[in-house]
Amino acid sequence: MKILKIEHTRCNSFFLYLEKPSNFIYKPGQFITITASINNQIVTRAFSIAGHPHEPALMLYIKKVSGGLMSNYLADKKPGEEVEVKGPFGVLTPEKIGTNMKNLVFIAAGSGISPIRPLAGWYARHAKFVRLTIVHQERYFYCLVFREELQQYGKYIPILSRERHPKAKFGHFDGYLNLIKIPSAKYIVIGKPSFVEKAQKLFPTKDLILENW
Repeated sequence: MKILKIEHTRCNSFFLYLEKPSNFIYKPGQFITITASINNQIVTRAFSIAGHPHEPALMLYIKKVSGGLMSNYLADKKPGEEVEVKGPFGVLTPEKIGTNMKNLVFIAAGSGISPIRPLAGWYARHAKFVRLTIVHQERYFYCLVFREELQQYGKYIPILSRERHPKAKFGHFDGYLNLIKIPSAKYIVIGKPSFVEKAQKLFPTKDLILENW
């Protein structure tokens, strides 16, 4: 796919916009893989799609990793260059999550918010009877990408671990279980293994879907 645009953020991350072929059809929550030859080795990484299926470009939200081969490689690319994309893949879709619940709680750390944007948008449009709660844990307020949009979909709870801000909670998500634990809810948790493991101990297994980031 051809790179259309790259937008860098203050949060050591960037948005990558790819030209979406007309026959490229995906569901909210799915991911793609990108393969490239970097430093004489073939590297493949998976990236969740942050864009809504109806949007004209394929959008990814990528955190730069210190020493990370693919994230830094992509951050240095220019519009007009091509990347090798395969997919879409993945089953974290509305079909798997379902609509037979009163409350749906998304909990994400960092760039784990990427698939939640299109998923929350789908539920807000197609399953309005499901009440949404979206918890996004980040380090700094300026890292809360999609904040204004996610606020429109349901109850939005931003949590910052490195700074205090009047429009966000301070600390970690497990310090706000009184806001997050909701009767008759299903929980979708996306983050690094340590983040996911913590959630696994806090929520009922039967109502929990976990995704390592």
